[in-house]
Amino acid sequence: MLPSCQTCNKTEGAETKHSRCSRCRAVFYCSPTCQRNDWKHHKPTCTKTLQTAGPEAPVMAVPMKVYGQTDAPGGRNRVQMMQDLTPWAQSHNGDTFTVAVWQALDLLNRIERRLTHVLALTVRRTQSTEPRKFYSLIDAEAVPIELITERFGDTPEKTIKRTDVQQRAAGNLGAVMVMTFELLPGDNRPLREVISPMTCFTLQPLNLFDETRRSLFRLTMAMASAPGLPEQAWKLCVKNALDGGAYHFKFVEWSPR
Repeated sequence: MLPSCQTCNKTEGAETKHSRCSRCRAVFYCSPTCQRNDWKHHKPTCTKTLQTAGPEAPVMAVPMKVYGQTDAPGGRNRVQMMQDLTPWAQSHNGDTFTVAVWQALDLLNRIERRLTHVLALTVRRTQSTEPRKFYSLIDAEAVPIELITERFGDTPEKTIKRTDVQQRAAGNLGAVMVMTFELLPGDNRPLREVISPMTCFTLQPLNLFDETRRSLFRLTMAMASAPGLPEQAWKLCVKNALDGGAYHFKFVEWSPR
């Protein structure tokens, strides 16, 4: 997933290289003007992150050989995590997460939940060298946006609302947020306990398309079931997809279209 500007949501392109916040390195900006305009909103989260652990500090002292780098000493830090989380998220945005948000947030029945809830996932790094298989699922949940705001301030909520307005203006159904948190071996905290600026995470706005809504609705009608899917069912689909399969109840090897 290419980084987006924290202020204007402009996506980085081949000729426009975004820069990180030089203090926490957790957010991107397309220009000095956008960074200055966002500082009053970003400062509390930025300061809190620096007070707990710098972006280059190891999150946990885990041997690098756990991730296939046997000759590299030290622990796995936030920069290394982001280098893996970013291409992994990008590889799943077009199918896994696009479908999962509809089912996890029950958007077929309650489209307004796109702005009141976030799909949150905890994942663990595997030894795979394929971006699509970088992480295995630990847990997933539709989390109220109030909890995210309580832990991170209002920046995530503003981001999703801004993206939603842009997408509806473009003729789509809006946007929704996915947050993914990496946990290291031995860290088995419940998902809601993990939601914190101290945990390495990605924040992904996803667009909601009417084509996806109509496809999912036709599928549920063909199955003679009510729109929506039980939590254990969509979680299993996500797990199979992250393990290298298609988004399905049974493990079916994934192949690009």
